[in-house]
Amino acid sequence: MAADRFDTEILQQHWIPLAYADADTAAVLRERLGVEFDAFTGARHRVLETDHFLYLPVVATYRRGGTLRRATIVFALGTDFLVTWQPEEHFRPFDAAVAEMRRDPALTDSAPGVMYALLGALNEASQEVLEHACGALDAVRGRIEAASGAGSGAAMRIDTGELRAIMTDLAGAEESVAWLRRTHLESARATRRLMSAVQDTERLSLRNGFEGRVAELAADIEAEGRRAAVEHDRAVFAQQSVMSWLVAQENRTTRAYATSMALVAAPVLLLGGWGIHLLWLSELGWELAAVCTVVLIALVTVAPLGYAKRSMAR
Repeated sequence: MAADRFDTEILQQHWIPLAYADADTAAVLRERLGVEFDAFTGARHRVLETDHFLYLPVVATYRRGGTLRRATIVFALGTDFLVTWQPEEHFRPFDAAVAEMRRDPALTDSAPGVMYALLGALNEASQEVLEHACGALDAVRGRIEAASGAGSGAAMRIDTGELRAIMTDLAGAEESVAWLRRTHLESARATRRLMSAVQDTERLSLRNGFEGRVAELAADIEAEGRRAAVEHDRAVFAQQSVMSWLVAQENRTTRAYATSMALVAAPVLLLGGWGIHLLWLSELGWELAAVCTVVLIALVTVAPLGYAKRSMAR
């Protein structure tokens, strides 16, 4: 019979959260249930299957305290138990799963039911990150339009420092969405394997109705994955555009400096020679005359350098 009210004791009979560093509990679970997470101590993200458990790693991407976090959650799905290998700290995304199981206590009556709730919570956390990344991309695009005057070719007037700051923000948004795409891929894979487990079960109470809910979750995760792919392409395109503007700014500055140097080179040399003659530096020896000429030329060339800097800032 399915549970008609939320009971933590019933939940604990099917879900065992295991912290990364909890070696003692891991040893007990290995001895009693045969669950083993040693294969995931490195950067491995492949599905493993043993006689007793199906191991499904998922990179969770979520926000905590205003910062982006990532953690690999390994779901060990067995016939009667679901063991999750997860961070030592309180894993905030799973709070939504517990809330879902409070609303629907029937989910606590089986390992697949608990896993469904947990995968749904990870998808909700991913949606939050994606919304934040979309907002960041919209804000960056607004900064570009404001700085450029939103006119044709006006983006060339954006200050180089502002362009570099925009590139930094774009890189952060692109990284967030890139990790989200991995989260969606692994969550979709885990949901498909969960669907197979539900279809293979002999429990009619689990199959009737629940199979459709898992299918809806799989469709939702795949839809979020497609959306993340679009946003990732959008971030990459914006990065390429800003990089093109930076290159154009640098080329413009180089041309401005080269032009100004060509205009002042001859006058500077004449002025240097005239200064040496006027100050009778030739009587002090050619070494000192040469040094003074170099210093004079360097002082006069500050003007074109300043002009080039102002051109770059336009």
